[in-house]
Amino acid sequence: MAGGIAHLLGPTGGYLLAYPLAACLIAFLWRRSGRGFSAALLSAGAGNLAILACGALWLAALAHLPVRTAIDLTVLPFLPGDALKIAAAAAMAVSIERLRRQGR
Repeated sequence: MAGGIAHLLGPTGGYLLAYPLAACLIAFLWRRSGRGFSAALLSAGAGNLAILACGALWLAALAHLPVRTAIDLTVLPFLPGDALKIAAAAAMAVSIERLRRQGR
């Protein structure tokens, strides 16, 4: 199994390289919000969109695919599951924030 730089430059490299960007984006949006469920949902959704967009664009460039084809193959099939993960992450963020404010 290949490791190291091969993973970063391979077909999934766009997703892997997008994670730090998504983490910064989510943190930026969350810190500037009212820290409610809708703000958490939008923050997590924006981060997920950044990951999916970078991954699809990377794969389109690497495999010489039209962007629409890359989106059809690498984004659309994952949207339902990602929506569930985003909702779960938003609920957890709001719950943790509520506990933090209570001093626990």
